Amino acid sequence: MQADILIKNAQIVDGSGARPFHADIAITGDQITQLGALRGATAEHVIDATGLTAAPGFIDVHTHDDWAVLEDPGLACKITQGVTTIVAGNCGISAAPFAPRDGLPAPFGIVPQVNALSAPTVSAYATRVAAACPAVNVSLLVGHSTLRAGAMEDVSQPATPDQIA
Repeated sequence: MQADILIKNAQIVDGSGARPFHADIAITGDQITQLGALRGATAEHVIDATGLTAAPGFIDVHTHDDWAVLEDPGLACKITQGVTTIVAGNCGISAAPFAPRDGLPAPFGIVPQVNALSAPTVSAYATRVAAACPAVNVSLLVGHSTLRAGAMEDVSQPATPDQIA
């Protein structure tokens, strides 16, 4: 068997809750193509993982990386920790759907370029994320404060029925 990358002798933690086990991992292109005792397998790159653990990517479920995936798509701070998926749009603020304006409520202050980096629709944001080609998968929650700021001039007041609609 020929692969692009062969990881030998890894302890595998597969995320299922099963006990860890030792195996080799063959990767061709961007997919794992075989897992097990791959005696006789060859590859352009061979990694000896003796004493190391391989695991599925981690999901960071509470991030404010909505904008980071656009500014720094390599996201070394995530992938070096094994994070392969982020859930953005937490704490009520999200990059989309966003109506740029001055005088935004305090939570938006955590993003210095919030008006420039946000998108008017979730679809437009998804297009920007795809163009940035981040090193992680991105899932977006729509922030309630983002919706409120888009529908209301004065977010310190109760929303009217029209604004709620």
